[in-house]
Amino acid sequence: MNELKKFITEHQFPEDLSRIMRCYAKNTWASQGIKHQVLLQDFPEDIYSKIHLHLFRQILDRPLFKRGDARVKKDLALHVSVSTHRHGDVFIHKGEVVQALHMVSSGALQLPNGDLLGPGALFGTWQMRKSPVSRDTLQVVGGCTVHSLSLEALQRVLDLFPQWGMEFFRDLQQDLDHDICPETMDNFFDCHTDSVASG
Repeated sequence: MNELKKFITEHQFPEDLSRIMRCYAKNTWASQGIKHQVLLQDFPEDIYSKIHLHLFRQILDRPLFKRGDARVKKDLALHVSVSTHRHGDVFIHKGEVVQALHMVSSGALQLPNGDLLGPGALFGTWQMRKSPVSRDTLQVVGGCTVHSLSLEALQRVLDLFPQWGMEFFRDLQQDLDHDICPETMDNFFDCHTDSVASG
């Protein structure tokens, strides 16, 4: 229970959701400590979804995702992951396959030219259907936390909501702070429009 209280305090859950989480924990779990990942997996799907929507609201509040309705955001939230990195770590190497869209939650990543991607910076690639390769090596400065949405999971959501998908890719071109696999989007729009029409 102490683990849960600490988790709720650390992530500043709203009181109504906090109360639901505490009640569920009180009636379900034994008194020993529970790891956060196990803790979250034990919740029913509806509560689990609300927890993820709250945890990852920082990335889901980006203009890029705001056109998506509640169903879109719910599906996206379930696929966001968090990673923490120490100063000097390499987040991604030049030539490495890019597998996710990322947003810096705290701390910073340094680009080869010395520029920094700070809190709130969205980076990655729009290329979903071929293995995109990073042109940059990004290094952690002072430690950082990154929220990531896998391209594979994102593609599944886009396939479920094709109309939102077209809006998403147009917005991505504007909202992506740093494209680590730059390439013209014209070919994508032609391909995606064809797939929507045939679907």
